[in-house]
Amino acid sequence: MLSYERMIKRRVIASRRPDTTRRRILEGAGRLFAAEGYHAVGFRDMAQAAGVSLRMPHHYFGSKRKLFAECVRYALVDRINLAALFTEPPPAGDRRRAKAAVARSIRTCFHAIHPRSGRPSWSGDLIGRALTENLDESLAALQDGLKPARDWFYPALRILRPDMNPQAYVLWYVSLWAQISFYVTARPAILARLGRKNYSRAFLETAADHLVHVMLKQLED
Repeated sequence: MLSYERMIKRRVIASRRPDTTRRRILEGAGRLFAAEGYHAVGFRDMAQAAGVSLRMPHHYFGSKRKLFAECVRYALVDRINLAALFTEPPPAGDRRRAKAAVARSIRTCFHAIHPRSGRPSWSGDLIGRALTENLDESLAALQDGLKPARDWFYPALRILRPDMNPQAYVLWYVSLWAQISFYVTARPAILARLGRKNYSRAFLETAADHLVHVMLKQLED
């Protein structure tokens, strides 16, 4: 626990640096939301985790729903930096190259949430929480944060399935992230069955291979 004097000093410094305070709240609240879920976390918990006064989370974000949404956006944009993983344009015209590129990108999405080290990241776990909490604000933030991947996959999939309409693509894309999030929400049960504390690299590579197989299978005529 921080001493009273250190806590006061951190609060004074934080009050002089709004961007630093905002980031600290996002980091502290994001970790709590990822570990315990939206409903189990209160403003007092978030303020204590961030080392700021009780009024600061509300001052910067207005409500818990908005703060949860901003944590989701922060996780995808700043922590995971999904945009940096999709800078290369999708291949044009060649079906074989497009299929290989789609397979690589499915793995990229999977390992953005489930690092190959097997150690869970709070940012990845928070994305899984956002998909299951079903709050309008966080789902909107999720869509914004996932836009780089969404914009990459659609033209690539049209090479594999020229007849794919936007509705079919949305179903495919939602299915992709739902299956990725499964390994977040089901982690305790899976690890208990395996007798492990964390996923192993081998397990995650196998899970990624299975996901690639399933998602490509859905694109077959």
